[in-house]
Amino acid sequence: MSTPSRVHDLMIVFDAITGGSVGVTALKEAIPDIIDFVALADCFERIGVLAYRNYTSDNVIQWSGWCFPFSATSTPSQDDILNFVKALEAPDDSEYKSNPASKAALAKAYQEMRAGQNATILLLYTHAPPMFEHTSGRSETSSGYYKFEQLQLLLEYEVTGQFFRDWVTGAHILAGNGFHTKRAVVLSFGSNFSISNWSPYLYLSTMTGGGFYLTTYSGRVISRLTIGLLLVWMRADGNIDIPESSKVAFKRDLTTHTVSEADIERSCGRYSDNLEKTNTLAGPRSCLRVRYDSVNTDNGQFSIYTSRNLARKYIDGDEDYKNVIVEQLDRIISTNVSVIAIHPFYGQLWRAVCSDQTGNNNIKRSLLGKFRAQVSQIPDARDKKQAQTWLEESYTFFHEINEEISALPANRQFPLVCVDPDTIDLQGNQYDAALTRAQLLNIWKSCDMDILGRLGNVLIRMHYVQQEKDMPASMTNSWPCLTPRIPLALIMPEYGGKF
Repeated sequence: MSTPSRVHDLMIVFDAITGGSVGVTALKEAIPDIIDFVALADCFERIGVLAYRNYTSDNVIQWSGWCFPFSATSTPSQDDILNFVKALEAPDDSEYKSNPASKAALAKAYQEMRAGQNATILLLYTHAPPMFEHTSGRSETSSGYYKFEQLQLLLEYEVTGQFFRDWVTGAHILAGNGFHTKRAVVLSFGSNFSISNWSPYLYLSTMTGGGFYLTTYSGRVISRLTIGLLLVWMRADGNIDIPESSKVAFKRDLTTHTVSEADIERSCGRYSDNLEKTNTLAGPRSCLRVRYDSVNTDNGQFSIYTSRNLARKYIDGDEDYKNVIVEQLDRIISTNVSVIAIHPFYGQLWRAVCSDQTGNNNIKRSLLGKFRAQVSQIPDARDKKQAQTWLEESYTFFHEINEEISALPANRQFPLVCVDPDTIDLQGNQYDAALTRAQLLNIWKSCDMDILGRLGNVLIRMHYVQQEKDMPASMTNSWPCLTPRIPLALIMPEYGGKF
């Protein structure tokens, strides 16, 4: 199986001051869930977190450093990154919370990005606009902070800083325009519905090929929205559930006229009738996709990130790789088990890990028990139900069985056991065939007569067929498309003895 090289990085940048204690606490809840979820997919080589405040704070910019989630020797480690987020102080609501150092944050982010053809995915969570000269001049205090940031950009970030003194120039630098060798795709998130607060971030996201979203700042919504968008970007298989939010975009291309800081609000929508909002629940998935470098994810090239491929990668991996996967799963279960159930993405991987008999099985054996114990403690009824359903569906082998059967060579398709499709369609028999795993497992506890009767109706319709020529006449026309069957070759050790 060809595997995409993990040459992309994920950087999470967020305003840790102007959202107040409520907004910052929500982000501190969401960011660890986002990191844990995407780290398990192994689609980013490096992950880092950057928090920024205003210039009244002692720590204006705090950077975690880059962690390599799949490296046992990474410094900082993934746990270090999670502890970095946990240790960030939420602002006192009596603090001065205006004029965030947004430009300095982008300058620092650019400084830490790697050069090369691959883009960094930058998640930017905002609460207030950056400082512009024409808006900061409205008060002496704001004007002072604007001038201070302009100076600090030159003093602290040297060559890089000069480009980010102007927001429009900084956006083009992050987009990799001109001679610059670093590139970012920015996904921005805002909560304030005043266009003056978020129009600069809409412009930044548009110029870099990303997207801008207005959403509710709660830990649950932020984590699920972000993870959903990253799954769309990864071209993950399955239905992707994204919380209700608004994607804001431009109707027309902005490259047809010159944009400056002074008129960014006017030229980017308010007076030009150039904005459109799309509800994430109502709009097509295609409107949520962002580019994967210069390649649009619509072309299917990145369908490697499917639940089956993740499971296969684990099965084919060496012991070190398997140990990292198990540790990642254990971390998610221990911190917030509901995160893994956001999407069926990891269902087959979970099943592969739990059934793996190689290496040290102590941790793997304990995962299922720990999962169930943690699910019982989920406080949110919706999340608890989702996690229980996810665990149940992770045992579904339907698609895997069909793929295994299709992959068998012709000389191993027989002997087999099958069910006459004509009898399945008879009245009442479809109900019999729809027995769930939970119902079947319940037989040994209760001997439910209804379930036993339905199971018996299925078993009496099964046929053993030694060769294709022995197929009953009633099944010949439907073979092999419509005949439910299991070739007995699949019980052999080389096929894992699953059946």
